[in-house]
Formats: sequence, structure tokens, C-alpha cells
Amino acid sequence: MAFYTRTRGDADTREKPGASTSTRASKLASKIVRHKIAELLKPFRGPVATLNTGQALLVKRELLKSLSRRAVYWMALPLLGSSLWLEFGSWIKTPDNYRWFRFIWVFGLWGVAAPLAIYLFKKTIALPVQADVNAVDRMHWAWAALITSTSLWWGVGSFGLIPPTWPNGHGYYYGLGRYNILELTLISHVFTLLLLAPSLRATLGSLLLSAIPFTLGMAGILFTYRPVMLYWLTIQLIGYFFIAWFICEDQKHACVKELILVEARSQAEAAAAEKNQFVAAISHDLRQPLTTLGLKLNYIERHIEPTHLAGDLSVAQRQVDAMEGMINGTLDICRLESGT
Repeated sequence: MAFYTRTRGDADTREKPGASTSTRASKLASKIVRHKIAELLKPFRGPVATLNTGQALLVKRELLKSLSRRAVYWMALPLLGSSLWLEFGSWIKTPDNYRWFRFIWVFGLWGVAAPLAIYLFKKTIALPVQADVNAVDRMHWAWAALITSTSLWWGVGSFGLIPPTWPNGHGYYYGLGRYNILELTLISHVFTLLLLAPSLRATLGSLLLSAIPFTLGMAGILFTYRPVMLYWLTIQLIGYFFIAWFICEDQKHACVKELILVEARSQAEAAAAEKNQFVAAISHDLRQPLTTLGLKLNYIERHIEPTHLAGDLSVAQRQVDAMEGMINGTLDICRLESGT
């Protein structure tokens, strides 16, 4: 007696005979939707949308080189600012754990961040030409991590400064205290936007992480005594985010356009060189039979009897000489274009 066991897979197969067809149709529909979305975003992405894998790698390498140079210049901002605050800052001197705070803070910038920036700069310069996109991205993330951590450590220094005092809701701060370093940071954000333009992740990370210590140390005081000032500073920081996106995208588009122009120029030069080589080869091949024909006509013209053919031979000789002159002129033009 034969037994037949109906499995779950058989039941599903019988119940849904068009399951595989439906899956393929859904994948095709999702692919079409992604393609349409990419087409809609192409005007906003600009020339970046037209890059292939090799061109995208070249753009990333160029942006990384530009970021490494500019990040070294950007590092001078916290280094010089820390020296200024070490000398003229109104530091909290009590309790005892605050006495060494400023020296530890300055050492973190001069003794850790600055040497790491020099190390990454040398490593970026020594990046091999055959490095793939993963190596370039890792180096880019390393720079972004260093910049954001430096910005965070710069903001941490505000905890060691005397906070602003507004007794009874009035008055103002004194000395180079916590509010002063906040103002200097906001002013320095302008240079941050310009110097870190090749990297959006580094720029946004620097803006965001540098604001965290100030938010923890001053948001309550400003909200209590100067709420309008707190709102204004918040709006200013948000505006920096949008400006950073615009500047970074503009920097990327400029790099892409430069790459496209360089490749177009190289392709045009290669096409002109191939054209000159082709014309030179054809002209050289045509000169040999024309020279032979001209010599033969000259010989016949000297040895033929004075008949009506002599005039025809003279005309043919002049035509051959004209053709040789045009070929020689073409060869001279090709030599001039090729620089030889």
C-alpha cells in the first residue's frame, strides 16, 4: 500500500503557481522605481551622476589630498586658540582637580591631535597610486575621526573656564571665560566651512561635536537668563549645517568638472595625435607613387617628339607637382600640430 505525504512546500507550490513570476515582477518594478528616482535626482547631483567607477575613485583621491592639506591648516585654529586661552583664560582654580585641567586640555591638542595630523598627512601623501576605493575611504574616515575628536576636545575645554554670570537676569560675563570661547568657536566655524570643504562628514562632525560640550555647560544658563541668545546661537549653528552641505557639494562638483575637462582634453589630444599619425602615414604612402609618376612624366616630356601630347604631358606634370605640394603642406601641418 503506497502512502503519499503532502508536504508544506508542495502545498505552497500548488496554491501559488505564479510565485516565482510575481517575485521577478516585483524585483523589476523596484529596479524601475530606483532608476526613475536616480533620473529625478540627476539634475541635483550634477556631473557626479555621470561618473563611472574609475572616475569616482579619482575624484575621491583628489578630495582626500585636498582635505589632508586643508586639515593641517585647520588644525592651527585650535592650537593657536588653546595657547591664547592657556595664557589669558579665566580658569576655575578650585577644587584641586581643576588646577591641572588646562594643561591636560592643551596637551591633548598639542601633544596628541597635532602629531596625529602630521602622521595622517604623511600617510596620505604616501598613499600608492594603485590604492583602491576602500583604502581611500578608510583614510578619509581617519581624517574625519581626527577632526571631529579634536573639535570635541576643544569644546571640552570650556568646562574648565568660569561660566558667565548674569545676577538677577542682568549683567554680563567677564574675562576670557566660557562664553568667550563659545563666541570664538562660532567665529572659527567660518574657517571650518572653508577649510574642510572637501569632506562633508568632517565638516558636520566638527560642527556637531564641538557644540555638545557648550550645550551641556551653557544651555541651562542661557535658557534661564538669555533665552533669545540661546535661540539665536541654535539657529546660527543650524545655518552652518546647511552652508556646509552647499559648500561641500560645490567643492565636489568643481572637482568633478575639472576631472571631466582634463579627460576631455586628453581625449582630444589623443584623437589629434591619431589623426596626425594617420594623415602622415597616408601622405607618405601617396608621395612615393606621385614621385615616381612625376619622374616618369618628366622623362617622357624630354624624349617625346614635339606633338600635341607634349602640352598634355606638361599639364599632367604640373598637376603632379601641385599634388606633391599639397601633400608636403599637409605633412608640415601635422608636424606643427604634433610639435615635431
